Amino acid sequence: MAYWSVPGRDGTSCFDVVFGPGKRMVVENYGERVVALLAAKMLPKVAVTWHGIWYEIMHSKLFQELLANPNGQFPGPTTELQEAMPVFLTKSGLRFRKKHGVPSNVSLVMGVAGRLVRDKGHPLLYEAFSSIAKQHPGVFLLVAGTGPWSKRYSELGPNVRVLGALEPYELSDFYNALDLFINPTLRPQGLDLTLIEAMHCGKPVLTTNFPSITGTVVLSGEYGYTFSPNVGSLLEALNLAIRDGLKSLQEKGMFCQKHVLSMFTASKMALAYERFFLCMKNSRYCQYPLPTDC
Repeated sequence: MAYWSVPGRDGTSCFDVVFGPGKRMVVENYGERVVALLAAKMLPKVAVTWHGIWYEIMHSKLFQELLANPNGQFPGPTTELQEAMPVFLTKSGLRFRKKHGVPSNVSLVMGVAGRLVRDKGHPLLYEAFSSIAKQHPGVFLLVAGTGPWSKRYSELGPNVRVLGALEPYELSDFYNALDLFINPTLRPQGLDLTLIEAMHCGKPVLTTNFPSITGTVVLSGEYGYTFSPNVGSLLEALNLAIRDGLKSLQEKGMFCQKHVLSMFTASKMALAYERFFLCMKNSRYCQYPLPTDC
C-alpha cells in the first residue's frame, strides 16, 4: 500500500490518494481536477469522496496513522479525533452560550455552521433571519464559520453572534448550545456531516429539501423541518419551528439522536464502506440484501 498527497491549485494539499492491492484507489477529494488525473492513470477501480477541509485533515491523519501502524497498534490515543466527535452534553451548551454572550432570556437559539459563502445558502438565511429578528426579538442566531457573509451577519444586530472558525473540540459545545440547527445549502450533496453531528447531539434540524438530504438523513418531519431553496419557503419553515416551541423541538431532537445512533455509528459506517469496496471487486456484493446481512 502507498500513500501520497496531490497539490491543489493554491499549492496546498488538495486530496489524498491511497493505493491498495490490485491498483485500486481511494481518493479523498472535493474538486473536479481529480477526474483528469484518474483518467490519465487509467486505474480500473476508483472510489471518490468529497467533504469539508477539516474532515480532509482528519481523514489524512487517519490514513497516515494506519499506514505507519498497519497492524492497528497506535502508540497512543488519538485524542484529537476523539475530541472532535460531537456528543450530547447539556451543561457544555449552557457554558458555550454564556461564553459567547447569548442573553439568558432568549426564547430560542438557532445556529448555522460552515463556510459562509453563497452556495451554502447564506443569502437566503441572511434575508430570512433579518425578518425573523424583527418579528421575534427573542430568537437568537449563532453563526460559526468564516467567509464573505460573516460581515453581513454581523450587521443584523444584537440577535446574531458571529463566532468565526471553531476548533474541532468546540463543535460539541456549539451544537449543544442550540435549540435548532440550520443548514440552508443551495447545493445538492451527499451525506451531510453537519446535520448528522447536530442530530447526534439531540438537536432537530432545518434544511433544504434536496433528495440527497431527505432520502438519507432528514427522512420525515419527526426530525425537523425542510424547505424549498427560496427565502419565502425558508421563512415559513423558521416561523413553523418558532411556533412549535422548545418542547416540540426537544422531542424532535430525541428522534434525531435515536436515528443517527441507529444508522450512523462508526462501526456501521465502516461496514458500509467495506461493503462498497467489496462491491467494486465482485458485483454479487452489490445486491441487497445478502443472506449474510443483519
